[in-house]
Amino acid sequence: MMSSFKFSELRRADLIVGARYCANVPPGPIDSEPLHQLMGVWNQGGIRYPEGRNYVVLYTTGDEPDWPDQIDNEFGTLTYFGDNKSPGSELHSKRGNRLLRDVYMALVERRFADIPPFFVFSRLEGRDVRFEGLAVPGVNGTPSSESLSAIWRTKRGQPFQNYRASFTLLDVGVVERAWIDGLQAGQRSVGPAAFTHFAKTGRYRTRRAPRTISDHRTKDEQLPTGADLEMVEVIHQWFEAKPHAFEQCAIEIWRMLAPATSDVEPTPPSRDGGRDAIGTYSIGPASDRLSLDFILEAKCWRPDRQVGVKDTKRLISRLKHRQFGVFVTTSWIGKPAYTEVRQDGHPVAFVCAIDIVKALKESGITTPAMVRDWLSEAHPVR
Repeated sequence: MMSSFKFSELRRADLIVGARYCANVPPGPIDSEPLHQLMGVWNQGGIRYPEGRNYVVLYTTGDEPDWPDQIDNEFGTLTYFGDNKSPGSELHSKRGNRLLRDVYMALVERRFADIPPFFVFSRLEGRDVRFEGLAVPGVNGTPSSESLSAIWRTKRGQPFQNYRASFTLLDVGVVERAWIDGLQAGQRSVGPAAFTHFAKTGRYRTRRAPRTISDHRTKDEQLPTGADLEMVEVIHQWFEAKPHAFEQCAIEIWRMLAPATSDVEPTPPSRDGGRDAIGTYSIGPASDRLSLDFILEAKCWRPDRQVGVKDTKRLISRLKHRQFGVFVTTSWIGKPAYTEVRQDGHPVAFVCAIDIVKALKESGITTPAMVRDWLSEAHPVR
């Protein structure tokens, strides 16, 4: 059961990963918002910090289609977008973006002791928030100079830039109130061990929370809603009359998710042998690459159509030694099929409807109209 703290308890509350921190009830003025009471920061914006920048609060609503913040609990990473989300302003016009610029410069220059802790919160119902974890900039395996990137977007016909930042969620389950109080008083006292280790060495002690073998994503976790669902429906309708044409589209979506993919070729429909495409995926340093073979199956189905055991068995039966499988669908994977694949240890990556939406958004395709334009240009159906 999720821990929950009332508004009256917030000034004394520890921060517990996954806990709920409640707004004032009944809702009153904006100062009843919990982050002001809990962390002593202002009430608006995604990037919030006190004077002195001794610590930073990152707040994500999770419902901005153009700026899809993403928390990956299995790998302990956070992708977070800056505050310049509309045209007409320079990249650093917002103070949150100026903070990101300065912090990531400290990361590049290895001034780790100058980097503040980042407290990550997500929105729940109303104004309530959930604590997602303690984070620091950068991710293992990504050069520091590439952990913050300025990306272009177009809105109302006007191009503009915003930041996309990569963070590591530290192996910290509870942040004690005494440390937060010290930070609010301007003190850089000793904090959680994982943060202290980073401040001294620049090395990450990452919080990783892999799913259990028996766990699977539910239907709700695989299907988007609202305008995101419309994006998938546009794809389904586009290829409905010629479902085989979706295979090339599925390959491109997989490339978006796995950029190290190479040499992918769709197989002729009459001789596919249960495989819609075959390809290789590269791992290792550039000087000594290893290539893993994979086979891909694509299903352009209505989003409400369930993928069953019979559908996944077709892919599994074609896997050879040292191959892995990729199953791309505009719908969702049913519990029996998902559970069988995971419990039996089959090396199959599922890409369902919500993953397709995330991949498109990361590539700057964020609305149903933009999906239609992309399909018209990249995947015309004749």
